[in-house]
Amino acid sequence: MRNSIAGLVSASLIAFGVAGAANAGPEKAAKMEKMENHEIGLKVGDTIPTGEAAAKVVTGVDGATSTLEALKGTNGATFVFVRSADWCPFCKKQMKDMENVAAQLDELGYPLVAISYDAPETLAAFKEKQNLSYQLVSDTASANIKAFGLLNTKYEEGSKAYGIPHPAVLVVGSDNTVAVKLMEEGYKERPASEVVLSAVQSIQK
Repeated sequence: MRNSIAGLVSASLIAFGVAGAANAGPEKAAKMEKMENHEIGLKVGDTIPTGEAAAKVVTGVDGATSTLEALKGTNGATFVFVRSADWCPFCKKQMKDMENVAAQLDELGYPLVAISYDAPETLAAFKEKQNLSYQLVSDTASANIKAFGLLNTKYEEGSKAYGIPHPAVLVVGSDNTVAVKLMEEGYKERPASEVVLSAVQSIQK
């Protein structure tokens, strides 16, 4: 039953994306159509790693750790995997844009959580500078990035970018399954905050 609901949500979001990109030309519309069914990483209906299999993430400059599962709200969570809040301008833009819907996502019971390989201090500085209200977590070993199947294998160990994820938004329900997955073809394009909010609202219906 859950998978059926997820499928309906997926179909409705693809339609939403195409409608929203109608004025951007066929190339943009085609990219929007592919946002939901991208083959990289966990897919709609998959279960995120939990229990002993769940990786730890740093949740603050104090070094406190938690699992992504523990960061969920009453209904789930909206996980946004970004390359870097330090050197990636597209990630910075997306993270600032997501602030526009952070409060609404929290009210819906799907709090916003941004995840990157950046050090806690880097994320703390970015959060303060941009006055962000939502949670930023540091996955310095890329443990969760790997567990979600999002590791960008283009970069080898020793590279500055080793450990970064393919940018993605995964909305996870209270049952730890992926209810919505939003991805663009390239790292320069990101789902707009209103698209993410619409996705979560669709789950509620």
